[in-house]
Amino acid sequence: MNNTIIKKLQSIDPSLRLKTTAEFYNDPTSTGIWFIDSEGGEFDGEPIIGRWEVNEAGTDAWFDSASISEKLEKVLKDNGWCVEFYDSRTLTAFYQG
Repeated sequence: MNNTIIKKLQSIDPSLRLKTTAEFYNDPTSTGIWFIDSEGGEFDGEPIIGRWEVNEAGTDAWFDSASISEKLEKVLKDNGWCVEFYDSRTLTAFYQG
């Protein structure tokens, strides 16, 4: 299952570096994916973690470090995957069906 989503994500952005969570946790039963370059990495031109938010009036902006790329989130959700922060700088995703 995780090989399918890895191939799909890398077809959109070939520079995206992914591994399985089995490798991350050193646990062969873990079936998620791990975004190796979560902090500082990009997906299809957007930062993987964090994005600038602007209020409705356009007068104030802030960096939301607890968010992920909208493009990445859409691809994952559309394919039944859900993101999970391992910590504030490490992103993983797991199939939810």
